[in-house]
Amino acid sequence: MISRTFMGREAYIHWRLVALAAAAGCVDAATFLGLDGVFVANQTGNTVLLGIAVSQGEWDQVARAGLAVAAFCVGVAIAAAALRGAAAGWPRRLTAIVAAQAVVLGAPTLVLERAGGARPAVASRR
Repeated sequence: MISRTFMGREAYIHWRLVALAAAAGCVDAATFLGLDGVFVANQTGNTVLLGIAVSQGEWDQVARAGLAVAAFCVGVAIAAAALRGAAAGWPRRLTAIVAAQAVVLGAPTLVLERAGGARPAVASRR
């Protein structure tokens, strides 16, 4: 744990939060390239893309970014319901949720990798 003084109080940066932030960045980069311009971890980018698509009348992009934002909101609601009443800090339920998310994201990736199909279209974006 890293401790720093922040606005007169000590603030802690927990290694698990740093790991989650790093994973979110990696997942966002990979999915943005592989899912044709949609972020899955950080919704600020999708909100910007949604606004641009609406202003330009690109309705397929509106649907793509809008679906990503809606799915993110559903995930937040499910996690909030699962953590309702949990102890402060990092409860065991949160570890279980993060582990379940890793399985949900990782299992299809491994299956597709083993099957040799569905490669991201990174090379074709030149």
